Amino acid sequence: MGSKLPYRIDLFDDEIETLRTFDPESQRSIDKVDS
Repeated sequence: MGSKLPYRIDLFDDEIETLRTFDPESQRSIDKVDS
């Protein structure tokens, strides 16, 4: 994927509900990624 930030994936059943980047040090979400 080639991103400088890690992604947080929230799942609902077997579907991706949200995809967000987050700060690895604070664990806080930064931005929601559009599909």
